[in-house]
Amino acid sequence: MSRLENYIEHIRGMEDRYRIGSLNSEENKIEAKTFAPDSAEWFEWLASLKAFRFVGKQGSFTARQERIVGTDKKQKGESYWYAYRKFKGHQFKRYLGANNKLALDYLEETARIIEETIKQKLGISTEGKLPNSSSSKQVTPNEKLLLRRLEKQEQEIAHLRAHIQELEAQFQLGEDSKKKALPKTDTAAPEGFTYLSDFCALHHVPYQAADDLFPRAIHGQKIKVRGRNHPVIGPKGRRDFWVQMHRRADFVSCDNCPHENMT
Repeated sequence: MSRLENYIEHIRGMEDRYRIGSLNSEENKIEAKTFAPDSAEWFEWLASLKAFRFVGKQGSFTARQERIVGTDKKQKGESYWYAYRKFKGHQFKRYLGANNKLALDYLEETARIIEETIKQKLGISTEGKLPNSSSSKQVTPNEKLLLRRLEKQEQEIAHLRAHIQELEAQFQLGEDSKKKALPKTDTAAPEGFTYLSDFCALHHVPYQAADDLFPRAIHGQKIKVRGRNHPVIGPKGRRDFWVQMHRRADFVSCDNCPHENMT
C-alpha cells in the first residue's frame, strides 16, 4: 500500500516561503502545489485531505480531519480539524475547528501554542523549536530522491520568476520608449542624409532606442526644421545604425542593409 504524506513546511531562512504538496514515497512521486497560502485553492486542497503535516516557524504538528462521534459511537455531522503532536511518549491534542479556519497565520499560532504547552507540561526550558519526532527517523533513499526533486523544482520556479521579472522590465522599457514621440516633418532631409525617425520606422526600431545612442554611437547631426531639432544621419550614420541595432529582435532589414556603402 502506498504511503502518502501531505505537508505544509516553512523553508528555513526564507521568511514567507513554504513548501506545499504531497509526497508518495512508495510510488516515488511528489506533487508540489504552486497556489498561495490562504487562497481559494489552499482551502479546497485542505478540505480534500484527511490529514497533513505542518512544520512552521515556531513549531509543528499533524492535523487530522475528524467527525464528531456521538454516544452511539457513530460519526455524525460535519468534519472538524484537530492538531496532534507526540513528544517523548506524551500525546498533545488541540482543536483547530472547521476547514475555513485553517489560514496560515492560524496554523502558525497553533504550532507555537502546542510548542509552549509541551515545554510547560514537561518542564523544558530550551529556547527555540523542539526537535520533530520525525527527525530521528531514517530517511529512505526514495524520500531523499523526492526531496532532491522538490529542491530542483523550487530552483526552477525561482529561475522562472526571475525570467518573468526580466521580461516585464523589458516590456516596461518598450512601453516607456513609445512615450517619446517621433519628430515629424514634411520637409525633405538634406541631400545624402536621412531623418533618424524615418530610418527607425523603416527598420521597425523604437525611436527612443536609436535616439539614446545619438550622437554618441550614430554619427550624424541635428538640423532645425521650423524651429525644431531633427536628427539626420548620413552614409556613415546609416552604417553605424545597422551595426548597433541589427541584433535587436524587432529589427527588420531593408533592401540596402547592411549599409556598407559609405559614399
